[in-house]
Amino acid sequence: MIPGAEKYTHELTPYEEGTILPLVVKRLKTKIGKKNAVTNSQVVKAFKDHGYKLTEPRFRKIIQHIRIKGLIMGVVSHGNGYFVAEKRSDIQSNIESLDKRINAEIMTRDTLKWQKEQMFKRIDDDPFD
Repeated sequence: MIPGAEKYTHELTPYEEGTILPLVVKRLKTKIGKKNAVTNSQVVKAFKDHGYKLTEPRFRKIIQHIRIKGLIMGVVSHGNGYFVAEKRSDIQSNIESLDKRINAEIMTRDTLKWQKEQMFKRIDDDPFD
């Protein structure tokens, strides 16, 4: 769970795990290759149209769960949405994209740490504080 985003990043609820997850797994298994990719908004709309409760952040959490638990091998994302990798290069491309996003987050974190130290150095060093 991510502090400040608990509403969206908490573990799957019993409803999500017992009702939504099996349906997502069943349908996503058929989305093989980029040409069959489905977007977050398409999936959420389809579920809502059939009376299910699902939001885009929670669908991303379900995708994370599927990936981490290995429920479907090779689930990747692309500008066109989520799909099951057809080729090794599909997975490699997704790994490279994740690496770039991770590195960008690390740079942002490190910069904020430095800025915090610069901005509050005098306050932290104040013996009367």
